Amino acid sequence: MFTSILILVVNIETTFAQWTSQTSPLGSEILGKMQFVSATEGWIACGNSGNLLHTTNAGVQWNVVTPFPADTSMSNPSDIGLTMSWTNSTHGWAIKTYGSLDNPNGATMYQTENGGTNWTKKDFPKLVPSVTYSSADLVGTWQVHALFVDNPNDENVFNGWVYGSTTIASDGSSSYTTTNNQGQTTTRNSTTPFNITSRGRFTVPGADMDGFMSADKNTMIITQTDGSGGYNLIVWQKVNASTVYTTADLQGTWEMHSVQTQPNASWVHGTTVMDATGNGTTLADTPNGQVSRAFSGSMSSTGILSSAGSDINGFMSADKQTIFITQSADGSYLLSIMQKKQNAITYSADDLVGIWQLHSVMIGSSSSAWVHCQYKINASGSISATKMSRNNEAMSDMTSSISIAADGTLTGFGCADADGFLSADKSLGLNTLSDGTGGYYLAIYQKDLSANGDAGMQVQFADNNTGWASVYNSLYGYFLLYKTTNGGTNWDVINGVTNPVGGFYYFVDALNGWMFGASASTSGTNTDILHTTDGGLSWTTQATNIGSAKAIYFSDVLHGWIVGRNALLMKTIDGGAHWSTLTNTNQNQESQFRSVYALNANVCYFGSSVSGSSDEYILKTTNGGDSWTPTQVPFQYSVFNVFFWDENNGWISGDYGQIAHYSNNTGIISPENTSITISPNPVSDFIKINGVTDISQVQIYDVSGRCLIEKQMSVDHKLDIKSFKSGIYFLKLPTVNSNKMLRFIKQ
Repeated sequence: MFTSILILVVNIETTFAQWTSQTSPLGSEILGKMQFVSATEGWIACGNSGNLLHTTNAGVQWNVVTPFPADTSMSNPSDIGLTMSWTNSTHGWAIKTYGSLDNPNGATMYQTENGGTNWTKKDFPKLVPSVTYSSADLVGTWQVHALFVDNPNDENVFNGWVYGSTTIASDGSSSYTTTNNQGQTTTRNSTTPFNITSRGRFTVPGADMDGFMSADKNTMIITQTDGSGGYNLIVWQKVNASTVYTTADLQGTWEMHSVQTQPNASWVHGTTVMDATGNGTTLADTPNGQVSRAFSGSMSSTGILSSAGSDINGFMSADKQTIFITQSADGSYLLSIMQKKQNAITYSADDLVGIWQLHSVMIGSSSSAWVHCQYKINASGSISATKMSRNNEAMSDMTSSISIAADGTLTGFGCADADGFLSADKSLGLNTLSDGTGGYYLAIYQKDLSANGDAGMQVQFADNNTGWASVYNSLYGYFLLYKTTNGGTNWDVINGVTNPVGGFYYFVDALNGWMFGASASTSGTNTDILHTTDGGLSWTTQATNIGSAKAIYFSDVLHGWIVGRNALLMKTIDGGAHWSTLTNTNQNQESQFRSVYALNANVCYFGSSVSGSSDEYILKTTNGGDSWTPTQVPFQYSVFNVFFWDENNGWISGDYGQIAHYSNNTGIISPENTSITISPNPVSDFIKINGVTDISQVQIYDVSGRCLIEKQMSVDHKLDIKSFKSGIYFLKLPTVNSNKMLRFIKQ
């Protein structure tokens, strides 16, 4: 099947001076960063599989290499996101992300010192430690407080509160005793195990329950449908047998939020101030105005809160900062949360940044429900609510906003009467609000630390010891640049959260580097150019608001290039002291430039594409950008990376598994007839020249045009090439025709 292609005597200048498609063994998987360590050996970083592609024959064949054997989850590269770095044919590094780009959970790196045969894991520290949960975290006794909300249109559904305790054994079996507002006590045993995922999600087989365990593993907030049209909001608090409580623990100011059922559906929030005897006053706001009531409470040694002459039952957390309470009032039933206010604690918007798991209950005159979802809050206070469910019906994602005062008071949520408070440890948030249609909400949200938000971005080594790796925290909005001086054994953060310079970079040596990016972000629509002369310890700004940059490359400490969206092309000839914008490429202003590579101060290449068009180009200059020559490439989709070993050998990679090779062996010309052939082709050991009788001498050239051997031909016209590396070669027959060249492939 190779006859029509592989034994063809070719005109190398006219046929090989072009781009030829190559085949990825991973099919249409996205391909990213590319790097060659010789004219024939190179690597490509792949997409969501986390593999590398490796060739030793200039891309005639690409093989899959797996640096991450212990980890299967992998991040998708976004144009230039997933990277690797090689300092020579043996020493290489590749960076990856645990989890996904939507929910990253830490960056890690693997290193090889034997050309990819073996890889060693090199972890980065996590500045935001993540929490992992297991079934063992459920074992113990939990105090339970719950509010049961009926459907207003169904008089047979239970409406009220329940409190009690649940004990879970190590085998997953459980027993519980509860009392409801009607004075009924129930005791049950169960062998059905409760489930909790490693991410903290709580479920019960056969029951419509959804919950989340707190980061300290002492609280769970749960929503439940009772199967008869009723909706429940349930709180579990872990009992710490070694904690001893007294009534004096009630002394202080407590922020209180509660919701009450029909017939007087409403929310209540306010402040309760108590002395060491448990006596005090509650000043509360309701939808109908402010009320003031005396309060008298006592605390048992086991943490049970009660109040004489009432059905109040509560439990104080092990840190003595939170109390969950059930009670009755005026024919309605309430679930209340009290959080101790610490005047010495100051809150800020940074305390809200991250992922929160929210569970809430809504009570109204026409309908009732539970809602659970995930909040993502950024530094500006904007909220993205995702994975929303209301009574098991999926809801559309929503956006809102939240503000926090220095004393911990929360407002916002797109509602004028919303009021909330953040706990002393800043991991539990509360709020009450009205929806404007007669519904009243109590929402409880817990900080989700099951994912820390770190995503690996880029790695580059200047030599076998000195390298950099960058991480972006998508939850908290900061960029970290790590540096190693011992080959990746140890990594140190060289610009922390207080100096969050972020972007994509290129170092020409251990000291001099450039980066395009912006403070506290990876890259944006108007990025800056930054420069370091001390290996990344400090950065100075060279240019601002240049547009949306996508790639950067320096051929030496003076000559550099940046390309980007909307035909952005910039160069410097003085190390970035001055940057000039070039507009002489004759490319559409909507063109996207995603890759750039320079061989020296004069010779540079970059990739160009237009969204919605199949026209993909590589542009080349040989005069430092004064003029450009475009060459169309055999790609249908974007070129993500370009790499040239020399002017005669280059490669590109991109979307959907596209790879192409450029070859131009100037000065080697084909013969006029093609009757002379080589067999077999491809070849492993010996080649035979067919179609001639008078052959006394042969020469063999590699793809760069170098003559590798010159020798007398044997009488059987066979030639031993077992010692050759895999790749493309050209055989010249000077005694037959000074211009005759035959192409063959060594397997």
